[in-house]
Amino acid sequence: MDSIPSDAARDGSICDEAIVLSVTCALAKDALSYFQSGKFHECIDILIQLNHKKRNDPKVLHNMAIAEYFKNACSNSKKLLEDLNTVKKQSEELAKEPLEAVNPGSNVSVSKDLFDSTVTTLNIAVTWFHLHQYAKCLSILDPLFLNIEPLDETIALQICFLMLDSALACHDAVKFLEVFGHLDKSFGVGFGTHEEIGSTMQLSSNQVSKTSSLLSSSAASDALKSDLAAAESGLCEEGLEYDNVLAEIEARKQ
Repeated sequence: MDSIPSDAARDGSICDEAIVLSVTCALAKDALSYFQSGKFHECIDILIQLNHKKRNDPKVLHNMAIAEYFKNACSNSKKLLEDLNTVKKQSEELAKEPLEAVNPGSNVSVSKDLFDSTVTTLNIAVTWFHLHQYAKCLSILDPLFLNIEPLDETIALQICFLMLDSALACHDAVKFLEVFGHLDKSFGVGFGTHEEIGSTMQLSSNQVSKTSSLLSSSAASDALKSDLAAAESGLCEEGLEYDNVLAEIEARKQ
């Protein structure tokens, strides 16, 4: 007899969580719409609401940092780096905790992917690149490149294109050829003959960075990832989808 109230309470809890997740999904769509429309103040207001419902969620905080950066016309890279590094550290700490500790008393399945810091790390590298700190950018990307195989193809390509730009700017032929070899082997992306590769390496970093920045921007637009999908356990197929928007900075500035 005691199981009946218990079952009812559990069903009620699941229903309440489904309602909350439905609301967060709707808010995420609104935030994305405002961001894509360039209405960054409105986007941030929605993200603040999301943060109240998903307290200190690293991906919500990540997107707040991005939206704040664009709201300020991409003018405060130092603050962006501080915010992104804070989010990265938080993600790494949460990823070490048992799932029950991360999401106590909840029936919603939480994936460790929710706390993956790859995209945040990539955006940190992109920020250093736009500050012309190419060696710093490469040093941040190297660990990602060493573990690139399991990554989403779009993110993997962004990492590789950014590494090519940075290697060119650093005149690092060894790193350039290493990344080029991976692109050629894994994605069939090549520049032609060895002579043409040599010519490519002699181009100015500015010329090449414009090209690959636009390529990265296009890829990000075509295959952006949902920030909330893992936490929402399939209840919402579309979430806050601008993890990779920093790839568009160069295109916007041009």
